[in-house]
Amino acid sequence: MNVVLPFCYGELHLTGEEIGSITPGEITARLDGYAKRMKNMRILLASFVTAPVINSGMRGPKRPVTAQKLVPQDFKEEISAEKLKSLQKFMEQAERRDDGGKGNKG
Repeated sequence: MNVVLPFCYGELHLTGEEIGSITPGEITARLDGYAKRMKNMRILLASFVTAPVINSGMRGPKRPVTAQKLVPQDFKEEISAEKLKSLQKFMEQAERRDDGGKGNKG
């Protein structure tokens, strides 16, 4: 229990009352969700922040750096082609958005 409580209060932002009423299965599900969000955040930062900065530098590497090279442990899970297409479509839509998430009309 002493191992789980810091995560419940810190990362999961649960109150004492919520911790008292939550089941172990719910805690596990919330921790799994947190781990997945953090993995996705690492991939996002590697893909859209770190790799482009490294590759566009004045003395960029001879071989471009990819997110898979930066965080290989996060890419071990296989993604279906259908899910990959939907993620690419989502990212394209997100790139077209501006000013408060409103899409460009034109």
